[in-house]
Amino acid sequence: MEENVSEINHIKDKLTITRVDFDRVHHEILLKEQWSRLNNIEIKGVPIKTGENLFQIHEALCKAIGFDVPKSQIDYIARVPTHNLKDKLIHKRRFHCNRSR
Repeated sequence: MEENVSEINHIKDKLTITRVDFDRVHHEILLKEQWSRLNNIEIKGVPIKTGENLFQIHEALCKAIGFDVPKSQIDYIARVPTHNLKDKLIHKRRFHCNRSR
């Protein structure tokens, strides 16, 4: 009986350590997910057209607001589903190159 209690206590200790490790890893994942979304842009209100070119829409929007984001700085552009099935958001992801000199 005493051996079983000792085994249970040992398992409890391992479980506590595992929980602490899990919480740490979970927190790290959340931080990395947040970091990965740092340069994302969502644009609402652009109607969907058959055969649309999202890069052309991007260029037109940049020109309209007077802010240039070169195509070379975009990882991808995609429409993402929304609650309203008629409209989809345009989702762009930019990347940054850190150059050390």
